[in-house]
Amino acid sequence: MELNLEEILSKVKELVLKAGEKVKDAFESREIINSSIEVKHTNPTDLVTAIDKNVENYLFSSLKEIYPSFLLVGEETVSSTESQKVNLTDTPTWVIDPVDGTTNFVHGFPFVCICVGLLVKKEPVLGIVYNPVLNEMYTAIKGKGAFINNKKLPLIKNTPLQSLNKSLFMTEYGYYLGEDKVNIKVGNAKSMLTIPAHGVRSLGSCALDMCQVARGGADFYFEIGIHTWDLAAASVILRESGGAIVGYRRPEGLDNSISIVDEPFDLNGRKILCIRNCIEGKEHQSKLLGEVRKLLKDFEIESD
Repeated sequence: MELNLEEILSKVKELVLKAGEKVKDAFESREIINSSIEVKHTNPTDLVTAIDKNVENYLFSSLKEIYPSFLLVGEETVSSTESQKVNLTDTPTWVIDPVDGTTNFVHGFPFVCICVGLLVKKEPVLGIVYNPVLNEMYTAIKGKGAFINNKKLPLIKNTPLQSLNKSLFMTEYGYYLGEDKVNIKVGNAKSMLTIPAHGVRSLGSCALDMCQVARGGADFYFEIGIHTWDLAAASVILRESGGAIVGYRRPEGLDNSISIVDEPFDLNGRKILCIRNCIEGKEHQSKLLGEVRKLLKDFEIESD
């Protein structure tokens, strides 16, 4: 059965807007937030609040009612399982992060979002990333373009992406992974600053970083330690804006004739490197991605 993705997007946008009301109301209720913070797996920097669970439960139950045959994967649900693994199948699957940027949410930093992605045969085909605090909704359907509040992306168009030393990078440092890994992450940011690039920025949300690249507000985004639910929705938005998404390294055994921008990307691999749309085209995107890869140090991390 072929899915009507336009109809699905319209229905799910309404659910996400309602979920956004919950997030915004909670965001403005500082006392309530501070009394509901929990720590995941005894990690003092990996936070979860009551609103994370509330929004995920609301979206799960609502989506299950409308699309009973679809599977569901959510951050809080996966985190509560013993394996903590994302087992994707060919069945249409919702991948949800109820609040990406929970630490921002707790501190009142207004870069928080709800992420809802739809996978078909393990491939992202629809994405919604909604920041209810700033009232910005990013949407995309595979093959149909990407938008912010119904304006087509990228918003910033026809800007050359000539070289790394004229670029703005985005990255995140993630929750605590141990000193050696933190040093690698900080070292990667330092590598970009000493190119010297124009700068390195962090919004505290993988999805919103990716959406900044999609809108043309930043040129690259890289990170180790993200999860499937962080990027599933935003990956559709970024690609439909003309950007590209790859891993830190070329997949083993891949035909050398395949360009970097056309490499398969592992949604569960927890490593990501993105580049924005650029007027110079795909060959130039591949060249620049290759240059960034040479600067990035890597470490092994367990996949989702």
